[in-house]
Amino acid sequence: MIIKEDLWDVLEDMGFSMGRDICIRHFANINADIRVDIVHEKIIYPEALQYERATTLNFSENENFVVLDCIVRLMEMGYRPEQIRLEAGVPGGHADNKAGYCDILVSDNDGNEYLIIECKTTEQKETDEFWQKL
Repeated sequence: MIIKEDLWDVLEDMGFSMGRDICIRHFANINADIRVDIVHEKIIYPEALQYERATTLNFSENENFVVLDCIVRLMEMGYRPEQIRLEAGVPGGHADNKAGYCDILVSDNDGNEYLIIECKTTEQKETDEFWQKL
């Protein structure tokens, strides 16, 4: 599991250029950068990557590092920032049909939303709580 104390090593393993205060990962295939501000504990995605809530843009939860890892992998595969939305509102599938938020919503080249990604840590409690909601 990725935790704040291990983040420096994880970022290096993910191909980030390790600066003193800010680590940067450049994606030449899509000409975009992800920055991680170590001092202010912020994850800075490209401006074209939209988000509805800023809950995954900081170091407050270990799950945010899982989201970061997933975004890095999507961008490595060539998904452009404008095809990715964080904390996107989605309709619920439960009897009460309440709307919820998914961690990542991905659109295809035509702008059609087609992939919902829900990130979890390996912490058993979080996983158990997620499965109980289904």
